[in-house]
Amino acid sequence: MSETTVEYICRRITYHTPLPFAEVSTRLEKALNKSNAGQNLPRVISTAKTKQDIENGLQPIIDGHDFVYAFEVVHSSWLRIYAAPEHIPHAIVYTMGNPNITQEVLRRDIGTGLHVPMKIMLLEDVDEKGTRIIWDDPTTVMPVPGKPVDEELLKVIEGVAEKLERFVQKLIA
Repeated sequence: MSETTVEYICRRITYHTPLPFAEVSTRLEKALNKSNAGQNLPRVISTAKTKQDIENGLQPIIDGHDFVYAFEVVHSSWLRIYAAPEHIPHAIVYTMGNPNITQEVLRRDIGTGLHVPMKIMLLEDVDEKGTRIIWDDPTTVMPVPGKPVDEELLKVIEGVAEKLERFVQKLIA
């Protein structure tokens, strides 16, 4: 047995908006096409036999969206079982991505699968004065530390990072 440990620095980005949590989560779910992607993305991915099956199935799901919904974990719901509900702010982690970009990234380095699809967290301010949108910069978590940098992979990931930042800015505008 052998073990390899690589330490790396991750850049965590947080935007704050005075918009209420419910408003931001509604906007995010609409922007991610949750109503369509939530039902259909798992089916398309799990039943496809060919590249054409995937592309045909993804077309109506992606439908002009930069990112689509994969699933979510509502941390505040289960955490309220352990602590007084009034002390737990609303907190949801959404897993999201774009399968067209994801396959491009994974084909170049399957190890990026630890961070693909991406996650974004909505966190209600404890003082109820807005919402925080939190994510890890893809350029700091996807390239595998300790390996030579694949310039093409880095270009794709930088594009994703820029797209994600614009996505969040538009979400809270």
